Amino acid sequence: MSAATALHLLRSQLEVERELGRTEVPVADFEKWLAGLEELAAKEPATFETVVVERFRANNDLLVESLRGRTQQELEVLRSLVATSSDSTKAGLLINGGAAVAVLAFIGHLVTTQQTRSIQAFSWPLACFAGGVFFSALAATLIYFVQWTFYKKRPVKRPRLVAIVAQTLSFLGFVLGCTLSLYAFLGLAP
Repeated sequence: MSAATALHLLRSQLEVERELGRTEVPVADFEKWLAGLEELAAKEPATFETVVVERFRANNDLLVESLRGRTQQELEVLRSLVATSSDSTKAGLLINGGAAVAVLAFIGHLVTTQQTRSIQAFSWPLACFAGGVFFSALAATLIYFVQWTFYKKRPVKRPRLVAIVAQTLSFLGFVLGCTLSLYAFLGLAP
């Protein structure tokens, strides 16, 4: 066996170990592998070359399966993140939009019953719910942009962070709007 062939086998085995996530090879395993290599070298050269080719194919198959599994896992995580971000923005739009419509309907009721001095108390909750709708729409737009840049293989971090902050502000707008609505309703009590 030539030195180049031995080095090639050694490097290909190390590459397999690295792809499997191992950063160190125990000395006992290395000595065992070297003993097998010496045994192969002692056999006739034709058999050795056949074994080298078969081992190379086996190592490549192992690497391909490892990469395929890792890629499949990354794809599932990406699908999950896309679905979660979509559901989050839909939830923010739905709860804030519904609350804004409810406050508008109640303000309309106050106008028809001539209780116009109470209308101002509901302007802040309405503003909070409208802000929540705005921030959810902004988050949806930013999520689309982040996914587009990821598809184009130019991922950016800042819009991701802004999308997360915008969606958080949407939910905080809902909580604040609910709290202010409660105080406005308590102010209506005779």
